[in-house]
Amino acid sequence: MYFTQKDFFLTSKMVYYRYDINYLNIDETLPFLSERTTMTTIYFVRHAEPDYQNHNDRLRELTAKGLEDSKSVTAFLSDKQIDLILSSPYRRAIATIKDFADKNEMPIHIVDDFLERKVDTAWIDDFESFCKSQWEDFNFKLPGGESLGEVQSRNIRA
Repeated sequence: MYFTQKDFFLTSKMVYYRYDINYLNIDETLPFLSERTTMTTIYFVRHAEPDYQNHNDRLRELTAKGLEDSKSVTAFLSDKQIDLILSSPYRRAIATIKDFADKNEMPIHIVDDFLERKVDTAWIDDFESFCKSQWEDFNFKLPGGESLGEVQSRNIRA
């Protein structure tokens, strides 16, 4: 398969990416993809504002602003033909798409390989500097963490 980025949407509240995917072959082990045509449009939505006071990455919830902003996801996707919702297992990612899923009576399929990168075994106070290092070198990682290149490979496999 190959990806073609079609649009990048940036609003004051959320970031959205739209990609067209051309399938050269379909993995029959994924039942929710077996009926697909050769052209699929995928929308990637970044999770809304998380509560960074919770240092548990998997259980970090959205702030009140994040919950409110998740409604803009529903508004943005409301006129799109959405057939399937996939999410990482993180609470903040699920909460960002939950309003849309509930309103459209659609299940949210959890994909473990959509986990965010493992940064380190401890909380990083200067996260901005860490991110800069990773974007300058896709192979940069801290001991026990993942590089952006490794995350990209894992996400493409998913």
